[in-house]
Amino acid sequence: MDHTLRFRQIHLDFHTSEQIACIGSLFDADKFADTLDRARSP
Repeated sequence: MDHTLRFRQIHLDFHTSEQIACIGSLFDADKFADTLDRARSP
């Protein structure tokens, strides 16, 4: 098994309480996906 690390890795780990009012209300899924897509391009 090859354990070589890739050039870029992203670890998404969210530990945010749902009790915080309006948490994630400004999250833009399209902008987030675009950012990830642009990050993988050389």
